[in-house]
Amino acid sequence: MAEMYIPIETRRQNMFIDALNRVYLLNGPEKREVQKLAFKVRDFDLSEKRMPVTDEEQRLLRNALNELRNQRIAEGKLTEGVEKSMMEVMNPKRTKHFPW
Repeated sequence: MAEMYIPIETRRQNMFIDALNRVYLLNGPEKREVQKLAFKVRDFDLSEKRMPVTDEEQRLLRNALNELRNQRIAEGKLTEGVEKSMMEVMNPKRTKHFPW
């Protein structure tokens, strides 16, 4: 299994944590993998720039962001930031290093 890397910054880290917390609250404590991923995102060192994720973690993040996007649409709020983050999660980099 090839490891993938998602570019992450403070704003995106907060959005990921918010989306994962919403999924965790909706599904309850039986979703331990969501809680584990939320802790991984929270504890990630932002100086590394790209967070390694597995296929399962990518799927969880994508679904959590989609739920967040749907909620914001229902509330009539803007969704551009969530959509941009979803695209980064759906098309992760295969290398940890920047091309330059």
